[in-house]
Amino acid sequence: DYSIRRIVGIPNDEPFNKDQVEISYCDKNAAKWMYLTPTEGRLPAEHTNEAAADKKVLALLGTEPKIGSEFTVTFDVDGKETTETFTLCGFWEHDEVAVASHILIPESRADEIFNKLDIKSDDGMTGRYNMDVMLKSTAHIESDMLDILARHGYQNVTNDDDNYIGIGVNWGYVSAQLSDNLQCIQYICFK
Repeated sequence: DYSIRRIVGIPNDEPFNKDQVEISYCDKNAAKWMYLTPTEGRLPAEHTNEAAADKKVLALLGTEPKIGSEFTVTFDVDGKETTETFTLCGFWEHDEVAVASHILIPESRADEIFNKLDIKSDDGMTGRYNMDVMLKSTAHIESDMLDILARHGYQNVTNDDDNYIGIGVNWGYVSAQLSDNLQCIQYICFK
């Protein structure tokens, strides 16, 4: 199985200057695997101004965690600032052990923001698709991923080639002796 995530931007100014908040598109699997599934409401629908967020983000914004509430966020998108207003469609408790809080938006809204700001993904992350892959076995993760890339006409050696896809193996799976029945997460980053 796999998931897709696309990073849109990060707010840097108050009230977020002391908290890491990421604005991104996540499909259902990405939200589930990142523990970002709304406990109230749902993930945002395509072609809307909806967003889902954790309660810490909402508290920082002074926004009541109520479906239908509107909130406005100013954030950096690959070096360009934008201010966007969203309608809350879902929320969840912030996980205190998580590195970042999250605002999830529809992929169509991410595309609108990228087009409006003429984003070319100069920072190497913004606007790129990140894919996490769950394999049936933790044995030979890297070679399995290389085989998958090759079967589909991709490679991970020459970054400038059109068929380049970067891969990385979660270090937890590299160093641990795990059962072949355990699933693992592998990420792929592509342009």
